[in-house]
Amino acid sequence: MGSTILERYPTLERHKNKLTSAEEAVSVIQPGDHVFIGTAYATPLGLVQALERIDPPVPEVQLYHFLTTGAVAHEEGMPQTHYPHHSFFIGSDVRAAAALGIADYIPISLAQVPSLIENGRIPVDVALIQVSLPDEYGYVSLGVSVDITSAAVHRARKILAEINPLMPRTLGDTFVPMSRIDHFVPVETPVIEYLHPPANQSGRGPFPSSKSPIRNSGPGFWRKPRDSTTCLKINRSTAPPPTPWVRSGW
Repeated sequence: MGSTILERYPTLERHKNKLTSAEEAVSVIQPGDHVFIGTAYATPLGLVQALERIDPPVPEVQLYHFLTTGAVAHEEGMPQTHYPHHSFFIGSDVRAAAALGIADYIPISLAQVPSLIENGRIPVDVALIQVSLPDEYGYVSLGVSVDITSAAVHRARKILAEINPLMPRTLGDTFVPMSRIDHFVPVETPVIEYLHPPANQSGRGPFPSSKSPIRNSGPGFWRKPRDSTTCLKINRSTAPPPTPWVRSGW
């Protein structure tokens, strides 16, 4: 597989000494390590699954992440993981684990997380991320999921990356030199998408007050605002007249 990948993506050739399998990559994780998992659309599923397959599990390893997809496997609706999770967001991926005490929710403004990672209050020893192909200068991009991952990458002692040709390159504070990446695993999987069913059609029209069609799905800032705006339609038969501006004392 390695030679084929190198032939198809020449910018990987000079970094071939870092190419490995997911199993070999996660073998560098040591007992007691604090492991950061990349966010949302860039959740490195192969690396996470390889970590879960280690038998016996690496003792006292703790996982930190924001919104993820597949970071916690489920079997018949029950979460399956060998490691404690600390999440800055309770999404569908960790909701059941949090209810069972397998995952902890850290109630914090996401804007505060990078500085806490930088000063070590939130420890990061190893970062598992997914990135784009490197360019001719040897830089990969964090792609469409930068958020707190950038701070974790700067702080981590070791960086294990999935390099995905389908991950787009984005500009800004998204670039990571290949020299910072200890091991990389080539993957060619579609970038994760988040698809939600539309809001309850019965809630369309005047914005509901006491009987909201929006389910209480825990802390959130994406779906609720989106669903709410679909209900924000002015019913001119019941809306009060606009209040005129009064300029007094100017």
